[in-house]
Amino acid sequence: MKKYLISPYKKQYKANMHSHSTFSDGKLTPEELKKAYKERGYSVFAFSDHLTVTAHNELADEDFLPLTSAELDVAQQGDECFNLRKSFHFNIISRDPEHFEHVKCNPRNYSLEYINSLIADAKAKNYFVTANHPNWALFTEDEFLQIEGLNGFELYNCITANFGGALSFTPEIYLYLLRNGKRIYPIGADDNHSFCMPFSHPQNDSFGGFTYILADNLDYNTIISSLDRGDMYCSMGPQFLEVSIENNKIFIKTSDVKQISIIGENNNTKAKNALKEHNVNEYSTNLEDFGKFFVLHITDKNGNHAMTRAFYKGEDY
Repeated sequence: MKKYLISPYKKQYKANMHSHSTFSDGKLTPEELKKAYKERGYSVFAFSDHLTVTAHNELADEDFLPLTSAELDVAQQGDECFNLRKSFHFNIISRDPEHFEHVKCNPRNYSLEYINSLIADAKAKNYFVTANHPNWALFTEDEFLQIEGLNGFELYNCITANFGGALSFTPEIYLYLLRNGKRIYPIGADDNHSFCMPFSHPQNDSFGGFTYILADNLDYNTIISSLDRGDMYCSMGPQFLEVSIENNKIFIKTSDVKQISIIGENNNTKAKNALKEHNVNEYSTNLEDFGKFFVLHITDKNGNHAMTRAFYKGEDY
């Protein structure tokens, strides 16, 4: 019997899971952000302004869903430059757009214990919690391993890739956490503030990273349920169109890419690469011993990536 890991029968809603408007330090109003992103095919948008959860339910329509959210942060204190101090930023997305509690955060109270207490508070108040721009945080992999309760993890953050000194697509920490027992989902986001460059500039902080959310329809509860199940993947452009398993074989269908790869918990990796000046968009192979899980990764001719969550043996395949 065929089992779909990414179903061709579900819609893929393009989402920006991290943004800033004039409600905090962004340049554009929520209305302007909706217009710009909707024109470029986005359907889901998290207005994650700093420290205070704000609902923008009035912006919802049949083709656009605002998520009620905020970005919280804590940072080391000291005399050295801020960019040399460790900090931890995370988004909280309310599972209920109408009824939500605020999470009180002291940005100067930096410790791993305090970070974990904030996440626990957010989870108790019914929020989906995502770690933001991990490479910018200056954390070691083992420090990230001590963070408890995360639902999501940004594999790509557009503004730090373009302006913040972090590499563009960095799955190494994500894979390290998966291999050490953390079950978290991959997020792509802009973290756009819209003050760096105009939309037409190649270094603008918008439309660079996003999350495809797989769902039957565009309503708040359905989208949140998809996030909770991990029915999403991180992308900078390429798409997974179908992933299915039948008779111990995996079938992967994608947009045109240069490489399709399967990365296991262990060091077992299988891949299909395109010949020079060509693309591939399908890969079928026998399932092997990938350990407890595998993730799928694709790269297109422009160096843009997409990566799925971990699919676990005995649960997902």
